[in-house]
Amino acid sequence: MDQQAEREVVLVVDDNIGVRSAVKETLEKSGYTVYTAADGEQGFTCFESHRSSIALLLTDITMPHMDGIELARRVVDCQSRLPILFMSGGADDRSNGFRVLCKPFTGDELLDAVRGALDKTSASTSLAR
Repeated sequence: MDQQAEREVVLVVDDNIGVRSAVKETLEKSGYTVYTAADGEQGFTCFESHRSSIALLLTDITMPHMDGIELARRVVDCQSRLPILFMSGGADDRSNGFRVLCKPFTGDELLDAVRGALDKTSASTSLAR
């Protein structure tokens, strides 16, 4: 278990329950606290309820109701320094330079990407409007 992870909360947003559950389980086994949501609207509601504790937004790009890009824009408007990591099952160039974890991924790839996003000290990109 990662000692640093024990203090960190990750918000996972994905419309695929299988992906959402697997990501949650992998992160929790490594010591992270995980909140989950099934789409961008639920994700933003969860973010608003827990914004002071969330250390990372991990979101799928393509989802119904509100996609991951719009969710990220709304989150950045509220908390501009929050790290964001996108997940995508296909080629999607809307991430504007943010890191994208391509599905399918292994547990180790997920943990490396999450740790890398959390350890990044300054955001060098911004979401285009």
